[in-house]
This record gives sequence, structure tokens and C-alpha cells, in this order.
Amino acid sequence: AILCDYQLGDTTAIDWLPDFVRANHGPVLVTTSCGSEQVAVGAFRHGASDYLNKTSAITDPSYLAHSLKECLRRHRLAQTVTELSAELRKANRQLEYRNTQLRATTKSAHDFVDDVAHDLRTPLAVIKEFASIVSDGLSGPVTKEQIEHLGYIDRATEQMTAMIDDFLDSAKLRAGMLRLDRSPITRIELYNEIAPFAETRASAEGVAIACSIPATLPCVFVDPYKAERILTNLLGNAIKFSPEGSGVTISAEQAEDCWVRISIRDEGPGVPPEQLE
Repeated sequence: AILCDYQLGDTTAIDWLPDFVRANHGPVLVTTSCGSEQVAVGAFRHGASDYLNKTSAITDPSYLAHSLKECLRRHRLAQTVTELSAELRKANRQLEYRNTQLRATTKSAHDFVDDVAHDLRTPLAVIKEFASIVSDGLSGPVTKEQIEHLGYIDRATEQMTAMIDDFLDSAKLRAGMLRLDRSPITRIELYNEIAPFAETRASAEGVAIACSIPATLPCVFVDPYKAERILTNLLGNAIKFSPEGSGVTISAEQAEDCWVRISIRDEGPGVPPEQLE
């Protein structure tokens, strides 16, 4: 610690304090026997750790000892805070650097997925078209078994196309460009669009599909294409995780505030409670 008398010939401790504080040898205590509150305020403003009455310090050693110990304690705490702040700034810089790298990597991954999704649509369309040509017998006679196998190819291309649409919608969501084209549609019309896929998939898995949609329900105002995809995904999952011989039920009911709630229920293992959120 540095003890500095306030009056130093033609100068005062205020003139020396900046150099002492900058040297950072330890806390600086200003002492004087004829000071005032204004002098004390000036000393603290220029970096003094404490302001001591010289007479009390000479006549009462315990006063000086206590003041020195307290100043050293505060000085060590201040140094610790400074070191921790420096470490925190360094850690924040490293974190920002890693976040920048992560954002760049994520963007590259999204761009890659978007490019691949776009590029896959053309060959899928070709596969679907030629499977249809062969199935219709336009390129020669086909057997019943071959038609069935071509049907598998056709359904697989539809599933792959739906996955690609999911990728593209994800990109539009990130860009804030996903639009909804809503129109009035009945629930039965909505289900009829997905029924062939659901019933074919369920039949292959040995699962029964039941539809419970009252005819009295009002029309719904939705984007039919996206609503069909949502129901297709939910039904696909329900069928996939249902044991053979069980059933999947799709139902609809009038909900509050003029909404219609469409539900899909299966007999599979369900989602663990801790994963529901």
C-alpha cells in the first residue's frame, strides 16, 4: 500500500495520485492533518482508496492497521473483479466468434438442403411420370404384380415429394416468405384428398382406419394443400407406430370461437409425458 501525505511542498497528493494509481502497486491512502471534506472528495475522485486523519493514524496504531487491512481487502476484490471482467470479455469474444462460425455453417447447411430439394424435384417428376406410363401399358403389356410394384414406386415418389416440400417450406419460414392460400372447404373434402394414401398405407401395415366426421360441421377456412400435408404426416405417424390389428381414428368436432378441431387417435405407445412439451 502507498501512504501519501496530502501536502507535498509545492504540490499536493492530487498531483501524484494519477501516477500512483496507474502504477498499480497497491491501494493509495491519502493522509493529512488539516484536510477538509472537499479535499477528501478530490482525493477519492482521483483514485485514492482511503482518506486518513494523520493525527489519528499516529496516535492510534489500530486505526491505521484497520484502514490498511480494509484498503488491501478492497484492492484485492477490485483486482479480482477486473480479472474476471477481462476473462468474461475474452469468453464473450470467443463465443461471438463461434456463434459467427455456427451461423455461417447453419446457413451453408440450409442452402445445401434448399439446393438439393430443388434439384430432386425434376428426377422425381420423371420417375413418377414414367412409372405412370408403364403402369398404364403405354410402353407394352404389364402384369398385375408389376402394376402393384409400380404403385409402390408412385407412392414412394409422392412421399419423397412431400419431404422436399417440407424442406422448401422450412426455408420459406426462415425467410418469412411462407404464404397461406386459404379457401372454404368441408372436412369430408379434406379427408377425401388424403384417404387413398392413408387407407393404402394402413392396409399395408394391417391397421384399420375409421373416420368420424359429422356432416353438420361448418366449412373450414384453410390452405387445403398445407392442411392435407399436416393430416398426412399425422396419419402416417399414427399408422407407423400402431401395432398390427389395431385402429386409427380421425375425427372432427366443433370447438370454441367457431373453430373446428380435427383429431387423430392411434393405439401406439404414445409420446412420453416428459416429451409432450
